[in-house]
Amino acid sequence: LSCSHCLVLQEGLHRAIVEGMTGMASRAGAPAEQALDLKRIVTGMCESNAWKAQQHAEALRAACSEHGSSPAQHGAYTYPKHLMGEVSALLQARMDAGEKSVVEADLPTAITQTLVSPSFAWTMKRAFCAGGGSLSLPANISAPCKRAELADAVPVALDDACELCRAMVADAAHVVRHSAERPRWAGDGDFNAIAARLPQICDNLPMRRNMSAARHASAKEACQDAWEDHETAFLRLAVDRTEMYAQQLCKKVRLCREETPLRMVHLHDPELWPKEAAQASSASTPSGKKKRRKKRRVSKDDAAMKDET
Repeated sequence: LSCSHCLVLQEGLHRAIVEGMTGMASRAGAPAEQALDLKRIVTGMCESNAWKAQQHAEALRAACSEHGSSPAQHGAYTYPKHLMGEVSALLQARMDAGEKSVVEADLPTAITQTLVSPSFAWTMKRAFCAGGGSLSLPANISAPCKRAELADAVPVALDDACELCRAMVADAAHVVRHSAERPRWAGDGDFNAIAARLPQICDNLPMRRNMSAARHASAKEACQDAWEDHETAFLRLAVDRTEMYAQQLCKKVRLCREETPLRMVHLHDPELWPKEAAQASSASTPSGKKKRRKKRRVSKDDAAMKDET
């Protein structure tokens, strides 16, 4: 299971959980985790309407069939337990911080609010793709992602117009990359299908980075404004799927002075990072750091030679 596929699977599971909330009313009075029947949602995620609505590419659908019932290689029976462990840890942390909305809410309501929050998808990614949750992965399991490969390892000030634009490009490019549609021109059937989903990136900002609800509220409004002002440019990502266009977009619409680094374009797909960025995220030993410094010297020498020519 690749890191990027694991991240998308967690988003799919979160959407399936939110979809499952619609059936809770008929089972009122049962504990939230029981009413939701998390095991059923986990095992049936690949057939859920929430998953199918995203129109994922074949490679991702295959990954779901193989790993969907055991996210990050957790079993379908143990995953719900770990999931509710994450909910409990979050609620406890918020209560310890004296967050009024949590302290005053009854437990089922607090659990429900936590589960449906877009930011909980990020918690799921950190816990089950990078082994960074309150309940660690079993000893015999290797996490699909390194902790440094998750988006919040790169500080992003989304109140800055340029950084927000780059975040939007990263999220939109990620959606396009893992979609089944491959439009040939604006207006064809594939284009219309994916164009209907791309504006959701503003709602989904917290699913792909560590954000508080208050921070998301302001960033979402700014994101929607940027989308309205430059919709044509963002939608073109579905047709012009080159790295060059994605890198140039924010500069072309005059939200950034410089092009978007390739590392940011592929923010949610670490497998596509430039070699130096990938090495920087994985080098944690003295020998690894030495190799990284050597690589950087070579890169600077290469750059100098190009300048001379």
